[in-house]
Amino acid sequence: MLPGLLLTLVLVGILMTLLVAVLHRALKRRTLRTWTKREHNEEKVTCARCGYDLRGLEIPRCPECGTLRGFEVPLVQLGLTEQEIQDAHRRKRERKT
Repeated sequence: MLPGLLLTLVLVGILMTLLVAVLHRALKRRTLRTWTKREHNEEKVTCARCGYDLRGLEIPRCPECGTLRGFEVPLVQLGLTEQEIQDAHRRKRERKT
């Protein structure tokens, strides 16, 4: 009786290990697929003047050349102060919520 019980426990252990391995692989694939899709779906936002990546910035102003997003000239040539830009950006965010 003892060898039969031992065989049963070994088989159950092997099946549980296989089940965990299959689930782990499936979740890993799903996570990777979701991450990859998110990478491709993100809007690529670059500075029109110098090509700097503007994603994730608080203020839509290029830290490299000073150009505002959507414009092709630096901030100083537009005659706007940094505070005016921050206020306009804050108001825009408030309207969205």
